[in-house]
Amino acid sequence: MNKAFWKDFLSWLDTASLEELLSAKSEAQGKLFTVDAVTRSDLRRMIRLISEELVTRSELNRSIQRKA
Repeated sequence: MNKAFWKDFLSWLDTASLEELLSAKSEAQGKLFTVDAVTRSDLRRMIRLISEELVTRSELNRSIQRKA
């Protein structure tokens, strides 16, 4: 996947809804065993970044709720 793809992916990651994130993560996990090694590496990176985004959003929501 090229530089433009990753730029678009990171932009999407910032704006995607929770449902979109979970769906994309699930779809990427489902494809892991059906692709070549290079693509598998990219999918793992995408899954990791989505997971990190989910944790960050969860922590942010928790922090906001504590302050309220």
